[in-house]
Amino acid sequence: MSKGLKRLLFLLLIFIVFFPFFKLAKKGKKQIEIVEGKIKEGDIIGNILKREGISDTESHYIIERLKEIFDPRKSKVGDIFQIHFDKNRNFLKFRYFEKPFNYYIVEKQNGKYFSYVEEVEKYKKIFQKSGVIKILFMKV
Repeated sequence: MSKGLKRLLFLLLIFIVFFPFFKLAKKGKKQIEIVEGKIKEGDIIGNILKREGISDTESHYIIERLKEIFDPRKSKVGDIFQIHFDKNRNFLKFRYFEKPFNYYIVEKQNGKYFSYVEEVEKYKKIFQKSGVIKILFMKV
């Protein structure tokens, strides 16, 4: 057998052995669409959800769960929200970022809605500058 034919058979064998794993890896990936925006003047969270195609019923469940951890009436202009959808545009998660330190999250799992708070990691950072200050006096 020639060297080229051996190489071809070797590559073919590798392809046959590993191809099923590539297919499985591809199947396992979830396709998620994330809609992100900022609260604008006059925005209400319920209207934002409706504008993104979430039904009135589902919007009601989301807001009720959100009320357990955050008062939606306290949303401010400039606050950031994210709505996560699956590939069929079914609701998965609503994230509301209230500046400066909290994420309020409502998530749908197995047909039930759960709410929880995530805190942004906080840390202090001290900056130090060193040098020499020279003062020059001028005679007037």
